[in-house]
Amino acid sequence: MITIDKTEFINRLTQLCVKSAVHGLPKRRRDRHILLKSVTLLFDPERTYAESDVNNTIRLWLTSVAVRLDTDHAAIRRALVDERYFARDRAGSAYVRREPKSATLSFDRSVESVDVVSTIVEAMKVIERKRREHAPKLTSG
Repeated sequence: MITIDKTEFINRLTQLCVKSAVHGLPKRRRDRHILLKSVTLLFDPERTYAESDVNNTIRLWLTSVAVRLDTDHAAIRRALVDERYFARDRAGSAYVRREPKSATLSFDRSVESVDVVSTIVEAMKVIERKRREHAPKLTSG
């Protein structure tokens, strides 16, 4: 079984969300699960959510974390249910976060402590600072 630790999770999440542009969810299973796990970190595992709350939180994730991911909230919500990160009631109106059982992939418990929004905001600041440092300097004269 492959276990993704906090360092790998943060590094790969940053790569996927800030440094590359992805159309839809990635085909690579590991990357797909890293993105989906990052969405779930915005939800309380002890709470039941209405579909509208799930949609709003996913939209927040798309605009503040997955800034370069080309997809919509409905596709992400569907993937969260399909990959068993969320259980949905029969009516499709109530959602509960859960940990999917996989024989091949898991996340270290330390991943639960990652603040995905702050992680991406900080990564974007670092990239912008490096961009400014390497930009040609204009001289007046």
